[in-house]
Amino acid sequence: VHKDDSAILKKLVESCYQIGQYEEAVQYGMQLQNDKSFLQSQERVALAWSCYYIHDTETAQQHFEAMNNRFSNYEHRLDYAKFMNKIGQLEESKTLLAEMLREIDAMDKSERRAKRNIHYKIQVYHQQLS
Repeated sequence: VHKDDSAILKKLVESCYQIGQYEEAVQYGMQLQNDKSFLQSQERVALAWSCYYIHDTETAQQHFEAMNNRFSNYEHRLDYAKFMNKIGQLEESKTLLAEMLREIDAMDKSERRAKRNIHYKIQVYHQQLS
């Protein structure tokens, strides 16, 4: 793999994560740290989960926190809430979920409609934790 080919590296991160090769996913993901297209990507979520599964919770949390931007990244932030729940941060997880629900509720009608699917997923997970 060419070190500078971020598209291939991102696919490798995602693929390795999907088949449970977490160490390899982390190795490929670390090569993408300075790639702007990676910083808010789904592949970075796969990297964060891979870090978690190889027991590097601190690095996983750093990746999730970096993607926790208000009014965006709802899928990533839902994964972050699930991660926090897994590591025993139930109240923080519920707080993040409630914050995302408030953000979406504050949007105008067309924005809310566009976020309908993720809004439902957030609501369901929030209810599971409550």
